[in-house]
Amino acid sequence: MGAGSATFVEAQADLAEWPYLGDCARLDAAIVQCEGAADAVLDRDTLAWLAEHPAKALRLRLAPAVQLLASRWPVAALHAAHRHDGDAAVAAVREALATGQAESVVVGRTAWRADVTPVDAPVFAWMQALQARRTLAEALQRAGRGFDFSAWLIQALQRGWLWKAELVDETEEKHHDPDLA
Repeated sequence: MGAGSATFVEAQADLAEWPYLGDCARLDAAIVQCEGAADAVLDRDTLAWLAEHPAKALRLRLAPAVQLLASRWPVAALHAAHRHDGDAAVAAVREALATGQAESVVVGRTAWRADVTPVDAPVFAWMQALQARRTLAEALQRAGRGFDFSAWLIQALQRGWLWKAELVDETEEKHHDPDLA
């Protein structure tokens, strides 16, 4: 399922009753992309740099398999309901749809199988900034006050989201993000 599938689904008038199907197709495409991505082994040695260098001199790189999706629909709940039979999963989806619950998700991979994890807005903003290769200082600013780096780091290591830390070249530092100025 390619990225164009979502647009195709959204354009189908006979599917208008289920407006969340486009984002479900986007999630399916993210899962396919995640499962087909190159493997990346965590470079543990570079994590020591977190204690040795200032945040403006570092960036964290997510594993190539990691995909991010923000939706105005409860895509993680919908995905879970289709993967797991049971009244509880269906009831959770119905409640989430009824209350207009939006979800942002991280699609990561353990071994070869993708998993979908809902995350809050600060974590999603943080991971978007990392994916855009922002410095730690910029990513922390984007994540905002509600972001807990320690909790994220534990989750990222457990779920295989993190690949390595990189030192930022001094010439790269001068090209700061104008949105953060």
